[in-house]
Parts: sequence; C-alpha cells; structure tokens
Amino acid sequence: MLRGSGLPQPGFAAELKAKGDYVTDMDRRSESAILEVLAREAPGIAVLAEERGGVRAQTMWAVDPLDGTTNFMRGFPSVGPSASRWHYSTAVSLWSAWCSLHTSRSSSPHRGVTELS
Repeated sequence: MLRGSGLPQPGFAAELKAKGDYVTDMDRRSESAILEVLAREAPGIAVLAEERGGVRAQTMWAVDPLDGTTNFMRGFPSVGPSASRWHYSTAVSLWSAWCSLHTSRSSSPHRGVTELS
C-alpha cells in the first residue's frame, strides 16, 4: 500500500490530533487493512488501534497503522505499520514492516519485516 501510493507532495492534507500528532488518509487505509486481516486470521482477540481505538483486554492486539506518520508527511521514506499481541501486559509477538520507499523491491518476501514470537 505504501509503495503503491508513494510519499506525499508538499501541501499534503493531514489532520492534527494533538500538538505534533497527525493522522493521514494513509494511516486510516493502513489501519483498515490490518484490522481486516486480524479479524479474519485472529478472530475473537481484542484490538486497540491508534486511530479507531478499541478495548484493552488480557489478550489483545495493539496496532500502529503507520509508525512514522511525521516522517511520511515530510517525505522522509522510513515508515511502516506495526502490530503487537499482548497477554497480561507483556508483548508476546511483534510484527513490523518498516520500508524505505526509495529502494527497489526485493525478491525476498521478508525484506524489512520483523516478527518475534
């Protein structure tokens, strides 16, 4: 999704959530895609998402749909979505797909992906 859209141009529209905290259309689109996958692949686990909110639970997913929104808005190409699964206040798995939008695609399906379980 990020590679297909590229970096924004000057004057890119973003909403101010709080001082220094922004949300973009890419944040919302990324979060929707992540939530769709979690609903299909991990049904029944609570989700706390940065933009839509959610519920805290003993076992839950925490989702940051575009870690590096400020970087993205400024055209700095290091951004990526992340999700972590928590159980009793302890992170038990983390998925993060940071990418550089100026590099060529890799033939490896795992380039830039970190998964801990």
